[in-house]
Amino acid sequence: MLTQRTSWIPPCVRAATILLALVACGPSTLSKRVDATVFSWMQCQDCMHNQRNRVVALGDTAVPRLRDILILGPPFAHDSAYVASLKRLAERTPGLTPVIIEHQRQIFIALYRRRALSALDGIASSAARSSLCLARATAGPGSPIFLAIDSSLGPAGPPCP
Repeated sequence: MLTQRTSWIPPCVRAATILLALVACGPSTLSKRVDATVFSWMQCQDCMHNQRNRVVALGDTAVPRLRDILILGPPFAHDSAYVASLKRLAERTPGLTPVIIEHQRQIFIALYRRRALSALDGIASSAARSSLCLARATAGPGSPIFLAIDSSLGPAGPPCP
């Protein structure tokens, strides 16, 4: 008769193994897909392929990334790549001063934020609304994003607390 040998693994070792596996595997396929869809829209120029609708269709899975963009602006890698491309252009274009580069950078950041706001408004879930309220509280009265969020929240129901 065959006997099956089983070994008992303490719960703390099992939990540590699972945690290590999760950390080692990195971001999930879902989060990579969400990021790819969101950033495809953030970076499009002509936006002819329904990028916004694809982001909105992701629903609440896209809300954390959109919230971060709305509050913090584009990821550092996107921002620094954009500025680096402007600086390379400035080497060939004498009139492109650091002041103009910074102005273009602010427009770039505003574009990301406006698109994130538009997608959160389109998702229209309670998580999306909470993200808009958090971004509104973070921005402070008088900032352009604060006013844009206010106009977006208007028809959606009661104002943020």
